[in-house]
Amino acid sequence: MPLCLVCGNSADHMRKCSVCEEHNVKSYYCSKNCQVADWRQHRVFHSRIEEGQTVAELEARLHFTEGCKILKQAPDEARRCFAVSASLKYPPAMAKIGQCLECGLLGITKNIKEAVRIYRLAADMNSGDAYAILGRFYMSGNTEAGIDKDEEQALRLYRLAVDLNSGAGCLFLGKAYYNGCVSLREDKAEALRLFRRSGGLGCGEGFTFEADMHARGEGGLPRDEVECGRSLQRGAALGCHVAQQRLGMLVLLGRSGQPQSVAL
Repeated sequence: MPLCLVCGNSADHMRKCSVCEEHNVKSYYCSKNCQVADWRQHRVFHSRIEEGQTVAELEARLHFTEGCKILKQAPDEARRCFAVSASLKYPPAMAKIGQCLECGLLGITKNIKEAVRIYRLAADMNSGDAYAILGRFYMSGNTEAGIDKDEEQALRLYRLAVDLNSGAGCLFLGKAYYNGCVSLREDKAEALRLFRRSGGLGCGEGFTFEADMHARGEGGLPRDEVECGRSLQRGAALGCHVAQQRLGMLVLLGRSGQPQSVAL
């Protein structure tokens, strides 16, 4: 069964890219939403379809999506998939390896400097998530990484990430608007828009922040515990652990608008 290039899932009726098919390259998507979300990057792939790197790039994407699919069940094999994909210069896989180096995940020894080096390489290849993560380093500064605090540079990187449809980029820029900073005026309504966009791009934490704003009645929203619960459900469905934990508490308290069996 072929896997979706965006989310790594399969479906009964997979969508195929007709342009790729003309060149004997198989690019599959599980839904129209995934195909649309991938279009910005995929049309660059089309522009390179006559080059020799095309098949290697597709192979790299397939390794990456397979790693994402088996991450929880087989972390060692997922790490191997990410490493193979990164070795083929696939930017999302490079960003994933950077995260493993930054946090010491999947059995990879923590190394902040090496993580930042990998993030920079991925950003040079137009990885939105890498831009977003580098922006996070600049927003607070990190002596271990040798990065001084620079809010303007952080915001510039966040905006580059948002332009590339990075869920992390939308999330981090949304946080900046929510809290405000020296270089950016607080704007709760813009923060809400970015959190929602982040969730729509597959970042469950974005829906968690939307839930907070429903609970507090911020960004032009009325206070609404039912809508708060619904936002947490969307975040939980995307695998956000914070959303899952908070939804479970709301269900136990009978305040999510859903039957208790949802979280049990």
